[in-house]
Amino acid sequence: MRQAADPLHLRRVPQSFEELADLMGQNPNITATMDGEDNIFMAPVGPPGHRSIIFQSRRVAGMMQSATLNIRIVVPLVQVLMQSRKRVDYIAVLEALREALPQFRPELVIADFECAQMQAWVQVYSVPVHGCYWLFSRAVSILSRTMGLTHYLRLHPRAKSKVRSLLALPLLPQNLIMEGFMSLAFEAAEEAVYAVLHTIFVRVLQTWLVGFRFEMMSVFLADHRTNNVSESANRMLRLRTQVHHPNISLFLEAVRAMETNSYLDLLALEEHRNPGRPSRASAVNNDIFIVNYSQALVEGQINVRRFLHLASRRMLNIFREYQPL
Repeated sequence: MRQAADPLHLRRVPQSFEELADLMGQNPNITATMDGEDNIFMAPVGPPGHRSIIFQSRRVAGMMQSATLNIRIVVPLVQVLMQSRKRVDYIAVLEALREALPQFRPELVIADFECAQMQAWVQVYSVPVHGCYWLFSRAVSILSRTMGLTHYLRLHPRAKSKVRSLLALPLLPQNLIMEGFMSLAFEAAEEAVYAVLHTIFVRVLQTWLVGFRFEMMSVFLADHRTNNVSESANRMLRLRTQVHHPNISLFLEAVRAMETNSYLDLLALEEHRNPGRPSRASAVNNDIFIVNYSQALVEGQINVRRFLHLASRRMLNIFREYQPL
């Protein structure tokens, strides 16, 4: 087993969130930024058993609230270590951020379909929340594979088209998603493939088209449809910690390094330089097609079923990745 390094050489290993917060509060050197000019430890929040520790430097917090900073790329601004992830925990974290950063007012939140987190954003910030389109598409693609449909879909292109078109449901306006779902089911029945696809249609209906997930599903004409960039930041944090279960020293070193990257990115943005990578041509092209299909739907040039089939062709990469045919 790989031995986890201890770059901060902590003399005492904290045994609880309370001990960790006390340790960082009493020893600001262990949470100092890489250049020693600031500190990443912001505050502990929540009652015992529901502790969360927020990490954000003052300089990033100040730039985060800048009225002149127009962020068009993803910059990790806050890291939170949470003891649990219930609604009360997310509310405590977001209320602490709202109090500490009164000028921060998000206009849109994109999250995975974790109801506790999404509901907390709505309660604390009264902000529109969308589920992650990529996560939904991935889940349905994997579902079709785990249900044993791979061979059948390979032999029946019409059936494959119906399943792939399910991936495009969140691209519809909220009030048309159920109509779109039913139109695909009727089309599958007309083409004599619904008997085999019945189970996946029922699973999608029961899992995604009810309750909070359904309410937050539509990303129709949204500028941003996924939280992949947030997942990328989480992946970066895991890579920096080097091991699957890092000790607190490795974790703090990783957060300090990410704070440095974020600060440098924000400085570049203040100077009107783009520190991020440009979007791939294929992604930009897909966005243009989806916007065009959406406008055609609004103007009545195509119906819901036609929209789903057209939009699903923009999802080929995801479908092929998780349902290799």
